[in-house]
Amino acid sequence: MRATELLLLPLVLLLTAPTLLAQDTGSNSRSGKQPDSTAQALEMTEWMERIDKKLDDLLKSKGASNEPQKKIDLKKLEADSLRLLSKIDQLEKSNSDLRIQLAKEKSTASELSKKHTEQLEGEIAAVTTMGEEVSDALLKSMLQRATELSPTNKKSLEQFKANVDLLREGRNVLEKAPDGKRNVVLSELRAGKMETFPELEIDRQDLIKLLEKYCQRSKDLASRITDAAGLSGERRTSFLEDARYLTKDCPYLKDQLEKALKDPLYQMPAPNCN
Repeated sequence: MRATELLLLPLVLLLTAPTLLAQDTGSNSRSGKQPDSTAQALEMTEWMERIDKKLDDLLKSKGASNEPQKKIDLKKLEADSLRLLSKIDQLEKSNSDLRIQLAKEKSTASELSKKHTEQLEGEIAAVTTMGEEVSDALLKSMLQRATELSPTNKKSLEQFKANVDLLREGRNVLEKAPDGKRNVVLSELRAGKMETFPELEIDRQDLIKLLEKYCQRSKDLASRITDAAGLSGERRTSFLEDARYLTKDCPYLKDQLEKALKDPLYQMPAPNCN
């Protein structure tokens, strides 16, 4: 290597090394890893400072008496420059390896996310066929997973849960005597189309029919129980049993009929509805 090339080499290194270091540091930061790049950078900086100092000394030295020492210094300068180049190469290779590793990790994470999303979609399809039978705990767990994996699936699940909650609210109306709540829920059910979930839509239509007839069924059963007061024995039992159809899918009415069958003196509270 000629002396002029040696003189220019540190300047080139001074310009290129910081860029390489910055690239390496940025890549490591993104990958979340902290290799020895900082230590390498400090060591390279020390090398460059030593090279700069030796170069300054050579430029300042004068006279033939300094020629032997110049040759020695030039050799040391050349050796230091080569070492610095070697360290830059090592740093570039480390940087390249980290980029490759990061790309692999991103690919693996993407594949896992896709696999989990597909699995969740399959579970959602199965759950939505369960209709009202699905448990709150299961829905809560799936909603949490959907929040992490897929906003689209989360929205679908939230709609499904809202529909199930409305249907359950309608079922609760049938657990007690008809009142003003029946009309409110009935109005909501009529407005809440559920075609996206066929099983729930079938339940919705059936529940609407039940609630529409609930008030009249209650009145008919109460009247039947009142009329049975003048009867006794098997005749009374048969008379009341003939009204069992009125209690189908209506827990409260079924309970009232059972009480009347057990107690000849029992009278059902008069329904307050229209």
